[in-house]
Amino acid sequence: MRADAVEKSSAPILAFVEEHSQAQQGWLMAIIDAFENHNLAGATYSFISGNTNNYISRTGDILEYGLWSAPASKMSSSFMPWNNYIITRSFLMSLETNLDQLFENDTLIYDHIRRTNSNYMQINNAVLAHIGHDNLIGLIRGSFYGCQLLAHQRVRVGQWRWGRRLAYAVSVPLLVPFMRMGRLFRHYLTTPHRMWSLIEALPMIILLYFVGSFSEGIGYLTVSETTFDGFVDIEIHIKRDYTIDN
Repeated sequence: MRADAVEKSSAPILAFVEEHSQAQQGWLMAIIDAFENHNLAGATYSFISGNTNNYISRTGDILEYGLWSAPASKMSSSFMPWNNYIITRSFLMSLETNLDQLFENDTLIYDHIRRTNSNYMQINNAVLAHIGHDNLIGLIRGSFYGCQLLAHQRVRVGQWRWGRRLAYAVSVPLLVPFMRMGRLFRHYLTTPHRMWSLIEALPMIILLYFVGSFSEGIGYLTVSETTFDGFVDIEIHIKRDYTIDN
C-alpha cells in the first residue's frame, strides 16, 4: 500500500503515520521547517505516549519508541522507528530496488540512507502520540508477531543462506535483549529527569525484549500464516484508547 502511495504521490515529502498515532499541535509546520532548512532524505518524529493513564500502554510506548521520546535529547538519530517516519519521494525513487519489498521492512530504508550518507534526523517539535496496547496479552502478542515477521522479511528480501539464518537464530535471543537494553539506558541517561519512567517500566521491558528476541530467532528459521494474521489483528483490528493526562 505504501509503495502504491509513493508511486501515485506528487508531494516531495511523504509522512507515514500509523492509524493508532495522533499528530500533536505544530506537527506539520515542524516537518516543513526541518526539510526546508536541512538537506534531508528522511526524518523521524518525537514521540509521547497516547495513553498515559495505563502502565502497560506507557511501557509499550517506551519499548517501541523510547529512543525517540519527546523532547528529543539530540537532533541526529542513529536508528529509524518502524512505521512512523518521514521520507522524501525523490530519495525513494532514486533507489534501484523494489518498493514493495523495501516497505516490508523499514530498517531496509534506513540501511539505504546510511549507505548513501544521506541526512536523517529527529524533528523535536514534530510530536506524535503513539497509542499502545493497554493489556499485557496484546503487548506480548504484538512483540512476538512483529519481531518474527521482521526476521522473516530480512531473510526473504536479503535472500539469506541457511548458515547465516542459523547463526542469527542462535545469537539473537542470547545477545539482542542486552544490546537493546543498553541502547535504551544510554538514551535515557541523556535526560535524567525521565529516568524514572524507564525504571518503572523495566520489568515489563525486560520480559518483552526476551519475548521479542526469542520470536525473532524463530523468524530466521520459519514463519507461519498465523503469524501474519495475528500481526494484522493486533495492529489494526484491536481498539486502542487515546488518553493523555495533562
